[in-house]
Amino acid sequence: MKKFLQKNYKVILLIVVLVLVGVLAYVTFNNNKHFDESDVVTREDDDFIEKLEESSEKEDAGESVFFINKSDIATFAFTDNNGIYLTFEKKDDEWILKNETTLDIDEERVDTLLNYLSNVRFVDAISTEEPEKYGLTMESPIFSISDSNDNTTIITLGNVNEETGEVYYAINYDYSNVFVNSGKISNISTYSIEDLIATK
Repeated sequence: MKKFLQKNYKVILLIVVLVLVGVLAYVTFNNNKHFDESDVVTREDDDFIEKLEESSEKEDAGESVFFINKSDIATFAFTDNNGIYLTFEKKDDEWILKNETTLDIDEERVDTLLNYLSNVRFVDAISTEEPEKYGLTMESPIFSISDSNDNTTIITLGNVNEETGEVYYAINYDYSNVFVNSGKISNISTYSIEDLIATK
């Protein structure tokens, strides 16, 4: 055995090094693909649109409370950065803004936005009789998603926890059950209609 180890020392050492490099690469890659507090984007950030696109691709923490394939979404709506409730619908495989159908919508940006809307996750859930403590009222920003059968899910966004970056939300106006998201879904309200119009 000793002779075998001496004879094959370099090969064994090379295998060990390759395994360690592989493990390091795997850990680094996975850490970069998960959403964390640093991925919360504001309009004050330089290149905020690019950051929104990058963050939308990252896997959110926690368990899924709502999921829909992007291809199954027929309409969606959200409260934008200006507090305007925007409704989009798919017609002939293109997204249009209801009531402003002449606007040319940037399909890639909408696809990025749908990355946030189509898979909503939670890291904690809270039962409460005081949803306003979490910023959840009838005036809170909302987004909704409907499929072709008019099955609609409505998410109400509440406050962002200043210490953790996590955001509180409720589903279908059930404010007695508050969910906690890593902060990823708060990026939805960073968009404004100007960001979703195609530029020539």
